[in-house]
Amino acid sequence: MTLFTNSPIAVAGHDIPAGAYTLFVIPSQKEWALVISKSTDTSGRYDEKDDFLRVAMDFGQLDRAEDQFSIFFAHVAPGQCSMRLDLEKARAWVIFEKR
Repeated sequence: MTLFTNSPIAVAGHDIPAGAYTLFVIPSQKEWALVISKSTDTSGRYDEKDDFLRVAMDFGQLDRAEDQFSIFFAHVAPGQCSMRLDLEKARAWVIFEKR
């Protein structure tokens, strides 16, 4: 997934300058990580040397399993949105804030 921002934002409290980035998610049984990469290679290849930021995502269980992996954004407060990722009964999320 590619992220374009024309103004500074914060992700999980970490400042991100305006620019283009590639987002990767590293899932596990109990914790997921969001990786923001300086690379804008859209091939899907991940190279740890391009990491700009890696943050642990909040994590929880859904009441019922989702049929498909889904990503969506939800407005949660003025200047804030939550990126939510659902896979089966797992939900991981992280807050994006306008700076």
